[in-house]
Amino acid sequence: MAVTIDRTNYNALVDDDGTNTKGTPWSKNQVKIVLMDPIDAALAKVAGVSGSTGVVFGPQPPGLVTPAATAQFNISGSNPLILQSSDAGALANDKTWDIIAQTLSLTFRAVKDGFTAANAWMVVNRTTGNAGIANVNFPSAVIVGGLLSVSAVGTHSFVGSGPGAHNIISLRSTVPGGSAQFYMGADLAATTTVIAAFAQGFPGSGFNFADGTTIIANGLGGMSIGTGANAAVRFYQNAAERMRIEVTGFISVNLAQNYINAKVGIAYDATHGMSLHHTAAAGGLSYVVFLNAANGTAGSISQPTEATVSYNTASDARLKIDQGRATNLEALRAVVVHDFRWKADGEWGRGVFAQEAHTVFPRAVTPGTDDLTDGGDLKSPWMTDCSKFVPDLIAGFQQHDAALAQLRATLAALMKG
Repeated sequence: MAVTIDRTNYNALVDDDGTNTKGTPWSKNQVKIVLMDPIDAALAKVAGVSGSTGVVFGPQPPGLVTPAATAQFNISGSNPLILQSSDAGALANDKTWDIIAQTLSLTFRAVKDGFTAANAWMVVNRTTGNAGIANVNFPSAVIVGGLLSVSAVGTHSFVGSGPGAHNIISLRSTVPGGSAQFYMGADLAATTTVIAAFAQGFPGSGFNFADGTTIIANGLGGMSIGTGANAAVRFYQNAAERMRIEVTGFISVNLAQNYINAKVGIAYDATHGMSLHHTAAAGGLSYVVFLNAANGTAGSISQPTEATVSYNTASDARLKIDQGRATNLEALRAVVVHDFRWKADGEWGRGVFAQEAHTVFPRAVTPGTDDLTDGGDLKSPWMTDCSKFVPDLIAGFQQHDAALAQLRATLAALMKG
């Protein structure tokens, strides 16, 4: 027959003196202190919840309680949840964590020595939703005081956004004395997209700094990427544009725009506008090779020896249809050579006028136009390639040399007679 334990049936409980024989019955006071009080204390901390399967833990009164509709697991108390190692070693207290709800935050702490010297390692503010991990000073949404590793599968593994004009993603060095920073966001006017890396810290305004590298869409910066009508990649130094690569294929260096209607433009105020350096010790190398539409070589600027440069144009006999030896030098005789001074700087010169030479020697002249630059200068002046006169000069020299030889022969014959 089973024994019923209640507050009136105390004589059913007897001491066991170790011989499995019936001992002295317990008094009512013994049952209360040894058995019923601990049971009451336990029941006071566990109460059924109406309308759900949840359980409420804490100093609740006995009986049924009704928590909030969303409560499934409710813990209360000054130290509501403590996670402690069961290790009996000397460092058992160093393996203790507790979770507490403070006035404005939920705090996860690492504690030791009887819950003293607690370090808060994660804090979530219930008003702002900001969180700090290993750093409880959290002015932004989430501040991580150590290494952050993001591992995800899907379209977006890491997404940064914010309601402000900037500070979408900001990575800063915490090394004492260092202030390097990587920054992604918008500029202070919230009109451009910015990716910036600063060697000496975030400047606070603007992004044109000699000590940083900046990528900005639709704006000035160390490097800017434009869109729409201003589509180009631009490089700046101290707010001045130094280089541009446009979607049309135009590349400019120190040019604000394409004045010369070319693919590459360079403006300079240094000793050399462009330097081409062969690092090979031997000659016979080309600095520049000119290719035609068929990808064939039309000319080059080469280095035949260590100390010389040759300006070459195609002259292969296999590329030509011979029309006989040149003898007509009327065009060369008609060319007028002038002494003149240049208007730009007053320097003296000697040569042909392209418009005049074109009428008698057109193969040496490239016609120009009357178009002017914004500064009022000729945009495409007429030009002359004086090297085109050289074949006629060679033929003329040969004719004169032959005539002189004939005269010498005639004179020698007369002297003998």
